[in-house]
Amino acid sequence: SNYPPYNGDSFVDASNNQYLNSPASFNCTPYGYDFGVPSGNAMGPATNGRTVVDFIPQVAGLPFPPPILRLSKAQRKTTPTGVNYGSASTGKQPSPPPAIKIFVSYLTIYKLGARKFLLDNNVSPLGCLPANIHSKKHNTSCVEDINQRVAFFNGLLPNVLTKLEKILTGSTLVGCDLYKLFEDVCNQPASYGEKC
Repeated sequence: SNYPPYNGDSFVDASNNQYLNSPASFNCTPYGYDFGVPSGNAMGPATNGRTVVDFIPQVAGLPFPPPILRLSKAQRKTTPTGVNYGSASTGKQPSPPPAIKIFVSYLTIYKLGARKFLLDNNVSPLGCLPANIHSKKHNTSCVEDINQRVAFFNGLLPNVLTKLEKILTGSTLVGCDLYKLFEDVCNQPASYGEKC
């Protein structure tokens, strides 16, 4: 297939969450509402509209990538489109063996000919999540000690991408900075037609 696979969290989740034993559920209004889903038939993405990976095929005139867990094993092998592996709020982080398995899958994709990779997000400002804002003491609009730790982690990622490009000869890895995007939206909300 010439279509890309997508991996990620809630920023790319195309409803895989609804097929997992997850503490969070997105199968109700408003989730999927702006995607044209009829009322009462929410699809389960962690957004009321399209995710970032829905815009890529839309611009390219391709079909939307289905969530991998919606497909049967046979469909997974024969789908003519890319698939979406993203999942939101599973409540678990990969332990080393699954993380290694994911890395091996990226190497496999590389061996199949993929050379351009878009890493759709670093870690967004977790100190601005409502759960953290309401459960932790802070004097600012967000919990800055959490955001400082996230910013430190995110600062390490460019070097990781550079090293990975050297391992995957001839590849181009581009990382999107969601932390900066959220920061820009909150610092200049009117520029985005919003209020923070």
